[in-house]
Amino acid sequence: MNFWLKCDEEQMTNLDSWLEKLPSEYEPISDLTRQFVPGGVDEDEGGMILAGHEPTRGPQAYAVTLFPGLTSRAIQRYEVLNDLTLPATVKAFLGHVNGAFLCELSLYGIPPSMIDNPPMLSRSTRNPYDIATANHYWRAGFERVEPTEFYIGGRNVSWSGQIGYFIRDDGSIVSYPKRGTDFPITTWPSFEVWLNDELNRMMTHRPAFLEENEIEGRKADRRYFRQKLLPWNWYRWLR
Repeated sequence: MNFWLKCDEEQMTNLDSWLEKLPSEYEPISDLTRQFVPGGVDEDEGGMILAGHEPTRGPQAYAVTLFPGLTSRAIQRYEVLNDLTLPATVKAFLGHVNGAFLCELSLYGIPPSMIDNPPMLSRSTRNPYDIATANHYWRAGFERVEPTEFYIGGRNVSWSGQIGYFIRDDGSIVSYPKRGTDFPITTWPSFEVWLNDELNRMMTHRPAFLEENEIEGRKADRRYFRQKLLPWNWYRWLR
């Protein structure tokens, strides 16, 4: 890794070049990434972009991670190997950005090792969440999802709450709350409108989300201490 804690002119040019190649409909992703440049930028192996170093969450944690796009041939091979048909909108996106972590919002992609035969997930490098696994298995965690709706990503809306994003045949996007999450179902007419609205909504609520996570994280640490580190008879009186 080549960590750019203080970006010089050449490094900013590299970042801008990466982002400027994105079509206009993905401009909200470029805008979000640039917001986190003051927090540091990293260009990982394989050409992925990381912005906004957040060491309080982990030594290698970043607010934004963008994976470089894939060729149409690689995407087609992935579909065959994983018995999956990707919507046209998703294919177009993966050709430019092969998945992304945008603060609390994740867009699923294709881990490069899942294009191999047999497909096997490699944990030796950063990967997007696997879109085939999401549609074969993870979608079962959502109620009222139609079989034709394709699972493209999700967002953490609270310490334990999550919503999933699904694209319909007409190109519209709908969000469903995961089981146990109290959140309204919402629809958008297109991928572009959805991306802009949800990134803005996420950033508006992010301070409260991070504060809640910090509080709940401390509670979880205390519960772990009581359950695992104290003798059982002590824990019985402290819980």
